[in-house]
Amino acid sequence: MRLATWDFAAILGLGLLLAWWALQPGHQPGMAEGNDLVVFYEAASRFAATGNPYGSGFVGTASFALLLTPLTAVGVDAAARVWLALSLVGLVGLSAATLHVAGVPARAWPVCALAAGLLLWPADSYGLVLGQSSTGVAMLATVATAVAQRSPPAAGLLLAFAATTKPHLVLLLAASLAADQFRRTRGLSLASGFVVVSASLLAMAALHSRSWIDVLRENPPESWDYWGSTVGANVFFSALLADRRAGWFLLATLGAALLTGLAIWWWRSEPTSGELASAVMAASLLITPYAYPHDYVVLALPLVWIGPRVWRSSGPLSAPLLVGLGLVAWFAPIPARYDDLRFSALMLPALLLATLWLLPTKGPSSSPARLEPPPQPPQAWGNKGGPSQHSYAHRPR
Repeated sequence: MRLATWDFAAILGLGLLLAWWALQPGHQPGMAEGNDLVVFYEAASRFAATGNPYGSGFVGTASFALLLTPLTAVGVDAAARVWLALSLVGLVGLSAATLHVAGVPARAWPVCALAAGLLLWPADSYGLVLGQSSTGVAMLATVATAVAQRSPPAAGLLLAFAATTKPHLVLLLAASLAADQFRRTRGLSLASGFVVVSASLLAMAALHSRSWIDVLRENPPESWDYWGSTVGANVFFSALLADRRAGWFLLATLGAALLTGLAIWWWRSEPTSGELASAVMAASLLITPYAYPHDYVVLALPLVWIGPRVWRSSGPLSAPLLVGLGLVAWFAPIPARYDDLRFSALMLPALLLATLWLLPTKGPSSSPARLEPPPQPPQAWGNKGGPSQHSYAHRPR
């Protein structure tokens, strides 16, 4: 199939933008202060050598360190370049999956436009330079949402790899999509795929070495407010009340209320997979105690899902509402902010979740991209032979 002129121009434009972005003085891999890829690399090296990835600032899972060990075959500078290239590929994949779930026709120019917007978004752009894994996690979670209806085991596999990297952003989504599958079909293949792959990765890490288990047993991981930059509701409440225990109590209360409301909304409204995933992604960022502005790239799906629906349902207020939502999305998550202003990021998932709950749902859960063929009138046997459309439609499939 030949590419349309707009599609070809969009692909060329995105390629030039990626090249320009990568060549900016502050965008070379490893340039950001406190580069996370260096932490990942050191953890993978420690895990390969001693079986213990912890001790160098690494707070991820041992399974994630295991997956990163191939990067240690090259030097840290080369590994940073490879990681950045994979992240940019993930950015394009995230854009394509997001538009597919949102029901946008499969064309190159919308994918390129969304990828360009995410690349220039300050929160995500800084995360890419920082060497973070948020873009890859968002891509895996969104692709899993896209295939959850047609291939639940594949969705479970993708979510398992995403949860291995950032479990606090993905576990609620995995549980929600698994519950949605069971409600619709009484199937457990998504949950089974998730559990089997997650357990297999943990078993592989344990077979390599058990020393990391002893380390975690002696020093359980805690939510760490790195340099006063964590965006978490518990940190916000703790700072507001000057009491850490009160902050955790309020987070637990907020989490219980949000999860209860989410469950009631899901049970009564029967949202589509895209609606459900969008709401869960926003809720995850509100109740996790450990998140940063670069993690807000997981909100690409809610933003794209909500945009056209607000436009269709809000009448003369559509344009102001969309402009306001866009401004909040662009400016609220402030990267590398080390004061209380960073908590403005929490406005974005709260606004998205409220909007999703206020918008009308589409009825029984199904993928928006899945279109059923229109009913055909009965036809007689034609000159080409074979049964009519009507008789074929009633055959068992």
